[in-house]
Amino acid sequence: MSHCQVVQNGSILEVTLDRPKALNAITIEMIDEIIFQLDRLQQEDHLVGMVLLGGGGKAFSAGGDVRAVYDDGHQNPHLAPSDQTAQFFLREYQMNLALHRSEKPVVSLVDGIVMGGGVGLSFHGARAVVTENALFAMPEVAIGFVPDVGGTYALSHCPGKLGLLLGVTGARLKGREILDAQLVHGFIQSEHLDVLREKLSRATSPKNVLEITDAHIDRERREFPDLSVIDQACQGSMNDMAEALKNSEHPFLQKAYAGLTRGSPLACHVVHKQLTSGLGQNLIDALRLEYRLVVRMLRKKDFYEGVHAVLVDRSHQPEWLYPSISDVPESELSDILEPIDLPDWDPDKRY
Repeated sequence: MSHCQVVQNGSILEVTLDRPKALNAITIEMIDEIIFQLDRLQQEDHLVGMVLLGGGGKAFSAGGDVRAVYDDGHQNPHLAPSDQTAQFFLREYQMNLALHRSEKPVVSLVDGIVMGGGVGLSFHGARAVVTENALFAMPEVAIGFVPDVGGTYALSHCPGKLGLLLGVTGARLKGREILDAQLVHGFIQSEHLDVLREKLSRATSPKNVLEITDAHIDRERREFPDLSVIDQACQGSMNDMAEALKNSEHPFLQKAYAGLTRGSPLACHVVHKQLTSGLGQNLIDALRLEYRLVVRMLRKKDFYEGVHAVLVDRSHQPEWLYPSISDVPESELSDILEPIDLPDWDPDKRY
């Protein structure tokens, strides 16, 4: 079962993620189905674009199926990733890039939770559109992991150091804030989604898909609130940033610090290096870098501690490898961005 509902709506291929009880968490079967439909989109002349939707009314997609990754590796982390888990990530990244490269536009209509793998599925196409119900985060540090699926690339588009703050703390943005953060292309009220879909069904060309979408969405970005305060708090090292957030009285930064304290100290440091390295400024480079980090983090205790605490026993009390951010030694980070003992993800290979 692919857990995707696929229908042809006029000249548009509509793909709806359909695992509502799991908040549309992405499985390998869903990835395979979306890649198949992207190939179909390119080959069938009467199709001019694709629309991606989240079923169930609550989420577009809350991320990848990390529970399956946990189940596959928690008994022998030093052997991670298994062939099955490696294939999941490699093929997911193939899908992310295919969405980005599609010659016919992919329009994602995000009306609910969009986190982690859901971001990689929705933000890299020709148009990513959010409603007032959209709730965005890259909360991977809470499970001892890192933003992947092109998260490095997406967060690099944020103004100032906002992307760094979002990645290191898992802070959340709602509705228009996601547009103001320069993460998506536009905003639309949820009550107008059906009108947009109906108009798109009558699109006559790929160019017309973009014209119709742009005519029905608000693309004007406002200045993100208190960006200078955010920039000041995110100066220096991870230790400096943690101290600044701890001492801040700004409400948004206080919430961000609460997320920081829940995250894996090791993961926070790794993500800080990831997002301040200057690497990952295009999607291919981001995905290559992220695969290296994914493999390294899957071999660490913290990923399995985090997933166990959040999704297995739900205690939300993981025993991290290091008790605090200041306890993480530089030796853990010295070669964290370097090549691994497995082949890098290859953008020109079909996995």
